[in-house]
Amino acid sequence: MKDTIKKILKSFYSMKTGIILLVVIALLSIIGTVIPQGNPEEFYLHSYSNFWAKLILACDFDKVFSAWWYILITGLLLINLFLCSVNRFKIIFEKSFKEPEIEPRLKNYQSWTRVKDDDLSIFKKLNIRTYKKTEIEGKDVYYAFDGKIGHMGSWLTHLSIIIIILAFAYGRYQGFEEFIHGVPGTVMELTNSDYKIKVDQYDVMFREDYTVEQYITSLSILDKDNKEVDKGVAMVNKPFRFKDFNVYQNSTGWAYDALLFKGEKLFEDRLMYKGDVFVADDKKIALQFVDFYPDFDEESMMKPRTKSPFLNHPVSLYALYYDEIRVDMGLNHPGDPIKWEDYTFVIRDPQMFTLVQVARDPATPIALLGAALLMLGLFLAFYVNPREVILVREEECDYLHIRQAKHDKLHSKKYEKIIGEIKL
Repeated sequence: MKDTIKKILKSFYSMKTGIILLVVIALLSIIGTVIPQGNPEEFYLHSYSNFWAKLILACDFDKVFSAWWYILITGLLLINLFLCSVNRFKIIFEKSFKEPEIEPRLKNYQSWTRVKDDDLSIFKKLNIRTYKKTEIEGKDVYYAFDGKIGHMGSWLTHLSIIIIILAFAYGRYQGFEEFIHGVPGTVMELTNSDYKIKVDQYDVMFREDYTVEQYITSLSILDKDNKEVDKGVAMVNKPFRFKDFNVYQNSTGWAYDALLFKGEKLFEDRLMYKGDVFVADDKKIALQFVDFYPDFDEESMMKPRTKSPFLNHPVSLYALYYDEIRVDMGLNHPGDPIKWEDYTFVIRDPQMFTLVQVARDPATPIALLGAALLMLGLFLAFYVNPREVILVREEECDYLHIRQAKHDKLHSKKYEKIIGEIKL
């Protein structure tokens, strides 16, 4: 039993284990990408066969990235990378920064390549600017250990992955993301913060073919006492930044004011957004905002559509409910009454609303550090090849030794050509 536990623990020091865990995480991530995430149970029951729907729900494939087994495997990878990094640190550090001992390397120097290089041109041809000279057993020895920092490449890459994983975990549990919407003048509460966002102005820029060129939201940041602490503009691909908050322009839609009269008296009024249901009088009466056409095409009554995004001929599609039963559905011009029994709805002042995404991720600086270390690690791993060049001088000839830490066919051919020019 103890031997088994020791083998399991020892496996976490192995890069083989790390590769296996990475492959498993990659496969699970593919599943999480292919299967839509975070939808209600009914979505999967309607979208997939009974067998696959039950399998997806039973295995938590509908929430892969927050499933306990995904977090566990990621944690195991983190432990593996950490132990591998700690275990290899001393060796990698010495290879990268400590000057190797030269004498042990000369044990079988007479088996090296015999050359004649009186002016030591080999170092210049290999782009080695500085080299050292020493004397061992009466022989002049010239040597250079070039690009030693390249040994740090794989270690820094592992360290960066650890930092990125930790940053992701920290950001997930300490940060937040939410979507809020409103029309100009609306003060939108942030669920996870004491700050509020007020929409000062909202504009949509259209091209000549009526496609959207840009959404522009001018907004103010208010504290819990409604005091303005900052203001700015959020646009698509140009978020507004406040402290460690990012406000992204996401989408848009239509809204209007809906007034409910009971008899001749105003009973209740409400700002409605597309998709909203105005339920009133103890669920006795309800109005659903189904759709909106700012420039209604009267020639397309069977399939309602708008000719342009401008308020030239505004018409709304509504559904009316009485005692929780739909009693009417139709098109309505702003200002025209929608009546049923003693109730009257009046729709007015249609306008576009803005939908913004507010995100706070305190781990962003940590993730950027991890990304920078990852780029540095990959650069060192792939572009800096540690090499040692040693030339032992004797009266009749010289003995040359060139060794690369990483096998590089391109440089190997270059070295063969250079050595061929001075080889005996």
